[in-house]
Amino acid sequence: MTASHLRLYTAEQTRALDRAACAKPGITGMELMHRAAQALQHWAERDYAGAERIGVYTGTGNNAGDGYLLALLLHEAGRAVYVVQVGDPERLSGDACAAMERARDGGVAMRAFEQDDSEPADLAVDALLGTGLERAPTGVYAAAIERINQASAVLAADLPSGLCADTGVAHRPCVRADTTVTFLARKRGLYTADGPEHAGQIVFTDLQVDARAPFDAALLEWGNLYDQLAPRRRNVHKGSFGHVLVAGGARDFEGASTLCAAAALRAGCGLASLARPPGAQMDTAGYLELMCHAVADRAQLRARAAAADVLAVGPGLGTDACARDLFAAALEARAPLVVDADALHLLAAEAHRRDDWILTPHPGEAAALLGVAAADIQRDRFAAVRGIVEKYGGVSV
Repeated sequence: MTASHLRLYTAEQTRALDRAACAKPGITGMELMHRAAQALQHWAERDYAGAERIGVYTGTGNNAGDGYLLALLLHEAGRAVYVVQVGDPERLSGDACAAMERARDGGVAMRAFEQDDSEPADLAVDALLGTGLERAPTGVYAAAIERINQASAVLAADLPSGLCADTGVAHRPCVRADTTVTFLARKRGLYTADGPEHAGQIVFTDLQVDARAPFDAALLEWGNLYDQLAPRRRNVHKGSFGHVLVAGGARDFEGASTLCAAAALRAGCGLASLARPPGAQMDTAGYLELMCHAVADRAQLRARAAAADVLAVGPGLGTDACARDLFAAALEARAPLVVDADALHLLAAEAHRRDDWILTPHPGEAAALLGVAAADIQRDRFAAVRGIVEKYGGVSV
């Protein structure tokens, strides 16, 4: 997989890619539709070969063109396929209209959604709305989505209808696909918020086009990260791989800090230790390799942090006076910081900015950091993470 395949694009950026592709010699919009239909056919034949009745649901935009050409390919292959037209097909234009005419001339059965009283299909293909949706589907489109979701299996063309391509927010109703074949560019919304739940298995095809457009988000995959890890020499010891100090775990909340330190060990650090406020248990829940220290004030945590290569602060820390004192000591540390949980609420109460920390908020903590509601975070996680970095610096997860 090349680096270009890991780029994530908005709907508008995808349209720019489409325009760039069609500007290349020998590539037309109809050719791209045909390639998209071939990709859909491949996955329909591979994963849903047993489907006896295939219903292709088409709308009135370009996404419908992919559906019409897919129906034609399946019909020519001897599959029992029909098209359910949602909305007025007279509104089709350009390549999508030409695709409908090809399918009709090729003998594909077509019926209006309002006249479709058949049982739910074995395989429903969602070619309704694509990436152009900006609000919740209504009317006949909402009814069609409900019908699609009644099928035994659902294959989505490019994007499940009802899902926002940019934010991953699933409007209601929204297609719940088993497989989504997305074309030309990976859409942001497939990989965040409600996207993974509604997209099912995500298959990407670049339609044999090497088109480029500006982007500002990318998909991280373990294979790409693994290549950046250097092989470890044999004549080493635990001091060769860094010391992580976790500050947190107040009384009755010790578990979070223990999990954090244990995760650091599993991720490959050589030494992990815990710094806990007075009154907390020093037990490390069976992790015998973890060292636990009581720290009562800023000076004691500062001394412990001086021996660490990375300081993680916040899990189970609390927000009382002692917690605030310990967080202040963490801010004074020279080591890079990972700021989580209660420390994020302390940061929200008194903002600081650093370039050498990683902030790891859940939606509620992100809302506190930005002074908004959690629902605002969920509406656009990309905008939220960008806003956190602009305000606080560093990296936000």
